[in-house]
Amino acid sequence: MSRIWKIAMLMTVAGALAGHALAEADNPLTAGTKGTITAWNEAGDTVIDHRQCVRIRGTWDYSLCGNILRDRLKLHMCSTLGPGTHKYLYQVGDGKKMPSSVYCKK
Repeated sequence: MSRIWKIAMLMTVAGALAGHALAEADNPLTAGTKGTITAWNEAGDTVIDHRQCVRIRGTWDYSLCGNILRDRLKLHMCSTLGPGTHKYLYQVGDGKKMPSSVYCKK
C-alpha cells in the first residue's frame, strides 16, 4: 500500500471518529453536493447523517465514505428507533436521492 493511500485512510478514519457528528437540527451547507455522502429522512428535507469524502487521485472516495456513513447510520438508527426496518434516502454527491433502509435485529 502506498504511503499516500495509508495517510488518506488514516485521515478518513480520524474524521469518522473526531467530527462529523450526526446532524440533528441544521442541514449542513454541503449536504447534497459533490464530494459528500448524505442520508436524508424519507421526506428528503432533513439530513440524518452527512460525510465529506476524501479526494484520492483527483476524485472522491465515495465507496469508503459511503461504507462509513452507512455503518454509523445503522448504529444510530438501531439505538434510537429499535428493532425493525427503518427507511431513509441515500445521496451520493449531487446525484438523485435514492430510497434505502437499515434493518435492526430484535
